[in-house]
Amino acid sequence: MSNARGLNWSQRVTMRMIADGRSPAGGSSFLYTKGLGIPGGTIRSLQRRGLIERYSWLEPGWVLTKAGADAIRSGECDDEQGLE
Repeated sequence: MSNARGLNWSQRVTMRMIADGRSPAGGSSFLYTKGLGIPGGTIRSLQRRGLIERYSWLEPGWVLTKAGADAIRSGECDDEQGLE
């Protein structure tokens, strides 16, 4: 997926955090970012790329789009150098 190319470390970590989260309704791939220290620019850039979207207009939080889920499954959001 070309939208996920060039993701920086913060964007890749945020995508993985969203993928690992659970929504209040019990679904997967949810993240409520308030208080987590995730820069607003990271969220905005992922949203602009079409990789994440708002969970709901009434509830706070973010979920992966189909493109974002595809990027996670393909490994495009994995660390390039692995854990050190």
